[in-house]
Amino acid sequence: MNPFVLAAILSGVLPPASEVPLMLSGESRSVLLEDGSAWVRILEQDYVFLRVSSDPAASLTAYDEEGEVLATSERGGLLLSAFADYWFFVEVKGAPGSSVEITVADKAPVLMAPTSVQSGAVSANEMSEAFRFVPPREGAWRFELDGTSSTDLDLDVYGPGMDLWSGGYSAEGDETVQVCAMPSETLVVVVSRYNKAGDGAFS
Repeated sequence: MNPFVLAAILSGVLPPASEVPLMLSGESRSVLLEDGSAWVRILEQDYVFLRVSSDPAASLTAYDEEGEVLATSERGGLLLSAFADYWFFVEVKGAPGSSVEITVADKAPVLMAPTSVQSGAVSANEMSEAFRFVPPREGAWRFELDGTSSTDLDLDVYGPGMDLWSGGYSAEGDETVQVCAMPSETLVVVVSRYNKAGDGAFS
């Protein structure tokens, strides 16, 4: 396919940015689903995770600026990663003529203890899961990601200032990275999902 044609198809999914109301973390907005759908646009310039919810529960789909689907939910809940992007378009679908309140809020990383096993899943409505690790002593720390389904999962470790220290990016769900860190350095460990196969389960 001609690349110019492909670009036109992808961008055609999204409405003009100037016509979409802008939301920031900590805000709520009521949107009217005149024809059964509406759009909001989210900007987040910090390294955070955003929980997007709707009341009543509606179908939500998040896109990047190129029209690529990032996450989708039938029941009104998305987890978006500003580690990967900072502009998000969210399409809201529900009963025509109904009103839905959209809320955007930060989601803090889960605390990870040394030598512990942390289990979870990056489901289709989530871009990533994040964990916070504070080394109890100076040394080299190894993080092992074991994907338990066919989902392609990647692993990133960020140091202070959200500098990317290491990452594993194979096409599988198993990754191992190692970093040297001191007790004064808080690390953020990010498990990201890059396809929709499987259930995204990992440890």
